[in-house]
Amino acid sequence: MSEVLSGSMDGIILGTLVCGTAVAFFLFVGGVI
Repeated sequence: MSEVLSGSMDGIILGTLVCGTAVAFFLFVGGVI
């Protein structure tokens, strides 16, 4: 976790993509069900 909090832009972008994908997935599943 310290690698992401170190301020590296790659880590921030990767974290944002992962969180965004997870949120979109849950919204999609919630909408289908």
